[in-house]
Amino acid sequence: MLTFGNFGHIDNAKHMQTQTTELVAAALESLPVAVLLLEPSGEIRARNAAARQLLGSGDNAQRVLRCRLADDRLPDWAVELHSVSLHPAGVDYEAVRFENPDGGVRLMDLHLRLLGDGSEIVLLMANDVTGRVSMERRLATSERLAAMGKLAAQVAHELNTPLDGILRYLGLAQRMCQEGNQQKATQYLDQAKQGLGRMARIVAELLTFSRSGPRGAEYAPLGSLVDEALRAMSPAMAAANVTVVCDLDEHAARPVAAALFQVMCNLMKNAADAMPSGGRLTITGRCGEGEAMLSFADTGPGVPAALVERIFEPFYSTKPAGRGTGLGLSICRSIVERAGGRIEVANRPEGGAVFTVTAPTWDAEARKGNETTEATEEDRERREEKKR
Repeated sequence: MLTFGNFGHIDNAKHMQTQTTELVAAALESLPVAVLLLEPSGEIRARNAAARQLLGSGDNAQRVLRCRLADDRLPDWAVELHSVSLHPAGVDYEAVRFENPDGGVRLMDLHLRLLGDGSEIVLLMANDVTGRVSMERRLATSERLAAMGKLAAQVAHELNTPLDGILRYLGLAQRMCQEGNQQKATQYLDQAKQGLGRMARIVAELLTFSRSGPRGAEYAPLGSLVDEALRAMSPAMAAANVTVVCDLDEHAARPVAAALFQVMCNLMKNAADAMPSGGRLTITGRCGEGEAMLSFADTGPGVPAALVERIFEPFYSTKPAGRGTGLGLSICRSIVERAGGRIEVANRPEGGAVFTVTAPTWDAEARKGNETTEATEEDRERREEKKR
């Protein structure tokens, strides 16, 4: 039963509620993030100071945003507002381009959420990330320049070593010619020729490194690629007295990026080089849901623990001087990563090293494409329905 003594408590509760509402409104008004409340039709119910500064006047979000947006990702705001109701977690867009009245461009992160369960009101938040994106781009540019500088220094060092030998042998050959010692002159010229061959290999592998990767959507069954690599490398493996054991599961017919053939050949060649007295190379292939795994386990000395982290760096080689350019594993990593996969190395407990390549199968890539196509078709149908 309500008594007269309860009225004071009711008045206090109403006062506290009013005060809390006013504080929340003041907090929203002072936020540096633009906040808008939108009707399903796009009409603006409320906005804070940052939103007024960003979008100016206007009562319809679709018209206002169409005038200020300079981003092709958001062609129809009616569709975007409708899509929020289909995504309980909301819809987000990163670094959307906004045009300022003065002609400048700002980058904004947009977040769209339903205001609450059962509500049709959409909350739109726009956060200016121009400074952050600019800093990230400058940092990425600096990192690329630093990497290019490091690579240029490594290239200069790798080319300078054989070049120095070539000049020395040419000078000796010239002296032998002057002394009439044709046999010695020929020997020195042969040494210079070997140095030129090494420089040519370095340049060729650099070109491969710069353009390695799958072209378009070229795929082939994993098992077929392994068989082809085995045939290609069979003479080299036989010459090195290396026995190859291949173990592929029943799903090896699933297609992967065809460019992985080059990776397989390179890893087999490296395994043979690691076992100069012969040994055993075990190739294991497994295909799971949307992913293929291929490992190359040898019985060589393994990779020194201190070198595991650096073995995929350009020009870093564990082979004796003159036997490798140090680009083979870098090329492998580049190809695998461009195919959407990864390559790892580890030492086996029983001895030897194992290189593991993991890459998506074509069925996984196809599913992604189909999902994107279906989403695009749904958007198109919604736009057509809106026009009607």
